[in-house]
Parts: sequence; C-alpha cells; structure tokens
Amino acid sequence: MTFDEVLTGTMGFVLSMIIIALVLGGGLYGYYVYVHKQVLENYLWPVADVVPYNNGYYLGVVNTGHEPIIIKEVLLANGKIINVNSGALNQNQWWFYQASQLPTAVLACSATDPSVCTITKVNGWVDDYTGAGDAITVIVNDPYNATWVITWNYLSFTDLGGWFMITGPLFQYYIVGGSSSSVFHINPPYTPIQINMKASLAGDPINYSCSIKPYYVSNTFNTGSVIRFDVSCTQVNEVCFSIPILFGNLPPSQICFPPQPP
Repeated sequence: MTFDEVLTGTMGFVLSMIIIALVLGGGLYGYYVYVHKQVLENYLWPVADVVPYNNGYYLGVVNTGHEPIIIKEVLLANGKIINVNSGALNQNQWWFYQASQLPTAVLACSATDPSVCTITKVNGWVDDYTGAGDAITVIVNDPYNATWVITWNYLSFTDLGGWFMITGPLFQYYIVGGSSSSVFHINPPYTPIQINMKASLAGDPINYSCSIKPYYVSNTFNTGSVIRFDVSCTQVNEVCFSIPILFGNLPPSQICFPPQPP
C-alpha cells in the first residue's frame, strides 16, 4: 500500500467521521430545537375573554404564565384574521382589543422566540349565538323586571376528607346582570365542562317580594345545553331588599320593612 493510498484511506475515514458528526450534530440540534419549542410552547398560558360592547365585542387577553408573550393575530367568527401587535405581556398583564365581529381565538407567541406560538380559544359570553362555538344558553325568565345578577366560573373541587383540591381550570369569574327577561350564551373553553353558577337578586320591584330559582347550579354541561332561571314575585305591603350573594352555594337572603306612613 502506497503512502497516497494510506493518506486517502485515512482522510476518507476522517472525512466520513466529520460527515457523520455533522449529520448527528444536525440531527441533535434539530431535536434540541424541537424540544425547546415544545417546552416553550407549554409555558405559553394566555387566557382570552370576550363580552358584548357598543354593538361589537371587547376582547381581553391576560398572560397567566411566566413566559412573556405577544399577541399576533385575532381570529374572528366570520373567518377573517386581524393582525395585531400587543407588545410583550408579562405575567398577569392584560391586552384589550375592540372588534365589530366576534373574536373566537387569538394567536399568542413567545416574546423571546416569536416562532413559538399557540392558538387560544376565546371564552366569555355573547348575546348572539352566531359564531359562539361551544355555546351554552342561559335563559332568565323575569316578567316582574326584578334586578338579577348571575355569576359563574369553571372551577371544580374534589373533597379529600375535608381538604379540597382544585381539579378544574383556573379561569376567573364572570358576572352578567339585568332587570328583564334575557337570553345570553356562555362560550366556555371546551365542552363538556363543569360550570358553577350562582343566581341572585339585587333589587325587587316596589311592593313585591321576589326570589330566583334555582339559586345555585353546579353540573357538567355540553354544547347546546340550556340553563334556565325563573324569577317569581308575590305582592306584599312591605318594602323588600334582596341581598345579592355572588359566590358560593348559600341561598340568597332578603330584608323587608314596613312601608313608611304617608
């Protein structure tokens, strides 16, 4: 074997090792990038809510995670996409946006690596069922025009011998009020889902003592479910005040006073 053959064989081996190292290195780097993106994506925890506002909708997005995020796009029920730039949102910081059409999702990306993104469904409540997605209908029958307040959340608890462990998603409370019969639609993050809902009165018509039933609902609901509340009143020769209880499962209370003399 000549020196050239030895050199060629050695260089070929070295070059082969270099190529293999590059291929493996590229593969490992690709795997690292994949893992990095997956881990980073798991730390993107935006929560988006929407409510009716000025014949349109008011969207709020809060960063509940530790990774700073930016909002890049707002997806609407009519299929359109609005490009936005929220700026960096740190933990517990909000971003708000007004839209004429119902927002159904937002595209949130990492502020440190904007190529890592997640699509977050918009929760909240709407007046119009159109485009509401996994909507659950709430009917309030209030022929007496009493003032009612309804609150709800998606927290669920497991009783561990007197200790309670939260087993549901940590979403904030929602509050809707009115003084007439009404229909609105809850748009939860997913279905089926457990909803804890409290109905209470904040005011009675003059010379009437009123109640709303059921005053507490805690159940698992699916898309298309209907939750109904009925206001009933009796005529009295008193002035009554209802004390709203917005949270928990305690029954609402009421205070009545004799009418003032003429």
